[in-house]
Amino acid sequence: MPELNNCYEKHQDCPTRHSSELPRRVLDVGSPSEMSCRLRLYQPERNQTGEYVALSYCWGPAGQNLVTTTSNIDLHLDAINKDQLPKAISDAI
Repeated sequence: MPELNNCYEKHQDCPTRHSSELPRRVLDVGSPSEMSCRLRLYQPERNQTGEYVALSYCWGPAGQNLVTTTSNIDLHLDAINKDQLPKAISDAI
C-alpha cells in the first residue's frame, strides 16, 4: 500500500511497522503489486502473525450491511464483491 509505505518512511510519529497476531477474520485485499483488488475473507490460523491495517468505522443501522453468516461464509472466503461494501470501506481499500 503506497500510502502506508509513505507514512512509515516519512512520518516519525507513525507507529513502526511490525507483525502482530492477526484477528480471527480479516479482509484480504491482495498485495500492493497486484494490478486489481481481489477482495475475500481470510481466516488465519490460530496465533498466525502478519501485518494488517484496522479501519475504525461505524456500521450504521442493522440490516443494511454485508454480513458474513454460516450460510455465506464459504462464498466470502472465495470472494467478496467490493460493490456490496459501504462506499467508505470500498474507498479505503
